[in-house]
Amino acid sequence: MKMDLHLHTNHSSDGEFSVAQLIKKVKAAKLRVFAIADHNSTEGVKEYLTHFKDEQLMIITAIEIDCVFNDTHLHVLGYGIDPYFEGFDQLRARYFKQDLDNSALLLKKVRDLGIVVDEKQVQAISFHGVINAEMIAEVALADARNANHALLKPFRKGGTRSDNPYVNFYWDVCAPGKPAHVPGVYITLKAAVDLIHAAGGIAILAHPGNNVHEDESLLKSIIDHNVIGLETYSSYHSQAQVDFYHKFAKSQDLIQTIGSDFHGKTKPAIKIGQCQSYEGDAVLFSDLIRAINRS
Repeated sequence: MKMDLHLHTNHSSDGEFSVAQLIKKVKAAKLRVFAIADHNSTEGVKEYLTHFKDEQLMIITAIEIDCVFNDTHLHVLGYGIDPYFEGFDQLRARYFKQDLDNSALLLKKVRDLGIVVDEKQVQAISFHGVINAEMIAEVALADARNANHALLKPFRKGGTRSDNPYVNFYWDVCAPGKPAHVPGVYITLKAAVDLIHAAGGIAILAHPGNNVHEDESLLKSIIDHNVIGLETYSSYHSQAQVDFYHKFAKSQDLIQTIGSDFHGKTKPAIKIGQCQSYEGDAVLFSDLIRAINRS
């Protein structure tokens, strides 16, 4: 029972592939169970259920919600949700407006670093007018006028951050605390979990190694907010981190999930179904389904 519970379509602003294209890749990877977990949106899930439902595949309905807890920006996965829950439409509209409003300022801040960015080219690949750091990186790295810009060197072929250059540009240049960061306002962890519960789902902390790291005190505070599991097996986690989260999950009686966080060109080093679990995917699947059925 091979599965990948963290996949993005182009209903996420940083996702490359349509639902139809993603399903072809899911089948090519020989997955049996998968989840479309787009950022703050269930449009991809609804599109699949309406037009592409396949009896050979099992979808776990999902969403990935941006939220904050104690000044830490988190991603929380909701599994087993009702994708038609109106609260998700409201969240998607709220975050889309914020991202649209922030696009011009983000572009300006990157340009203020001396990086040449062709606005027409960025707009051409924008997400309904929304410009994000990954799009800016794609255009800037392809522009010959930036060939010798020191700030971009790590993201070029052979550079220390060239494995996933576009998203690494976000983390190194545009993330909180970085020079081109544009702050956003996100719902609280409690609000995100409440939204997931209202839609009949369960809350899982996505790729904790990215933002929580190995802070046990912070992890315990997060799970105290009815977060019942961890995405232990993530493309972002080192072997040491997998071991840490596996041990922590066992000690706290948490369920564990597996997800690549596949996006396409923004994270080219990440492949569908690339993560492997200690227990075996069938065991993780059974635990997940039992938790969803209890919700």
